[in-house]
Amino acid sequence: MYFKDYSEPYVELQDPNIEIILKDMVSDQIEEKIIIWEGDFDSILSEIPLNEEGEYVALAYHQNIDFPWEKMEPDYWIMDYLNESLEQIMYVKDMIEDDTRKEICKDICRIINKAINNENSVLVRRN
Repeated sequence: MYFKDYSEPYVELQDPNIEIILKDMVSDQIEEKIIIWEGDFDSILSEIPLNEEGEYVALAYHQNIDFPWEKMEPDYWIMDYLNESLEQIMYVKDMIEDDTRKEICKDICRIINKAINNENSVLVRRN
């Protein structure tokens, strides 16, 4: 299982973190997991632009319209619209200059891509 904790530099802040998990729902096995400081997660998602119709979709919708999403989904929420979500994170990865957030985006893209290819689920939780 791949595991990466990007929240380590922020431990002293005692802020919440975000877990992103690639899970095989048939076998109930976690295949990959990353932990991100909530500030990095919010910063990444805030860079996602509106779509061509001027609407929030996929991850941007969940972040901006379902806010506060962690109260609506106290356990894991299953990321939907994986293709659109992948495109959004790839866009942010190409736009941001911060190396750590760029690396986080690469990991998120890898997880989403594997979920699409293997018909697995991407689960997200604030903890």
